[in-house]
Amino acid sequence: MRLRAILPAACVMLGACAARTASVPAPAQAVGSAADADVRDAHRAWWRAFTLGDTARVRALSAPQVVLTMSTGRVLGHAAVLADAGTRGDSTQVRLEWEDEVLQRWSDGAVVTSRFAETVGSARSVYRFVTVMRRDAGGWRVVAAQSTRIPPAVVPYPVPTERLSAYAGRYRQREGSVVLELAVRDGGLVVRRGDGGVDPLIALSPSVFEAPGQARFVLERDDTGQVATLTILGTRAVTHWSRVP
Repeated sequence: MRLRAILPAACVMLGACAARTASVPAPAQAVGSAADADVRDAHRAWWRAFTLGDTARVRALSAPQVVLTMSTGRVLGHAAVLADAGTRGDSTQVRLEWEDEVLQRWSDGAVVTSRFAETVGSARSVYRFVTVMRRDAGGWRVVAAQSTRIPPAVVPYPVPTERLSAYAGRYRQREGSVVLELAVRDGGLVVRRGDGGVDPLIALSPSVFEAPGQARFVLERDDTGQVATLTILGTRAVTHWSRVP
């Protein structure tokens, strides 16, 4: 049994939808040629203006029907994009870096995907941008854009092997009959699947573990000091499990 099958509500991954166009675009390629500089420059200029609060530049580079999906899930239309940009401000501490830019273009349209790092002081955030652009008489303008925040890599907490061994065992879901088994493998805690495979968990603290992108596992002891319960915090549900003797 796979972890996602055990936790159908808690382990839903976000998917992406591909946009269709009437014309067939050219194959995707890295942005860098002189012919692509106009698209790249407009793409970067729009995101830079939005990030730093240059509303006049955002307005000039946005199509009237522009739609922006933020990393928080908020969806902004033209007026909301300008209003949100207006809450930001330029700063000498802000550093913007572009990475992995890939372009797909056709006669009057283009899609740019890129990795973007924003550093403010000592804080660094990394995003994946998707930008849909259309060319008109005034040049390239943004029609739709999406920002997805890339979470920083998790540094595993060093949990002693004897503590991990105390967590190993079988747990039954209180609201049903599903049984989940935790085991120790290669110095870490894993969820054992019915097919013999395992899903590794990353230790965030002595008693909190994470299945990346799926759920967090919190193990608790009873009054006698024995590991007794497991709580799984999923993206859409919280489930409670009792240790099977």
